[in-house]
Amino acid sequence: MSKLLFILILITGSNLVQAQSNVLVLVGPKLNFNISKTEKRFSGGLEVSTWSGNDEDGLSGAAFGVEFERDRLRIYADLQTGYILGISAGPVVEISREKTKLGFQGSL
Repeated sequence: MSKLLFILILITGSNLVQAQSNVLVLVGPKLNFNISKTEKRFSGGLEVSTWSGNDEDGLSGAAFGVEFERDRLRIYADLQTGYILGISAGPVVEISREKTKLGFQGSL
């Protein structure tokens, strides 16, 4: 089931919606490479993010997403900032067959 859902997400592609003159809303598939103390794996998902800003100050925004990785599901939200490169950080909930974990994630 998760493979089918991941394929459907990839088929839909990315959508760009300009909500206002300086605000962008992005919706689309996401491919992640997850690094932890014990393993490194790829995961796919769907993310909705909003960005605002200008050329001088850079961009800032927020994102909400769902990731699918083998027997795990992650739901996250984060604040993000950047220009050409960026950073983001926020809470994440990981749900698996064994247990549910609450954590903190960041990306570069």
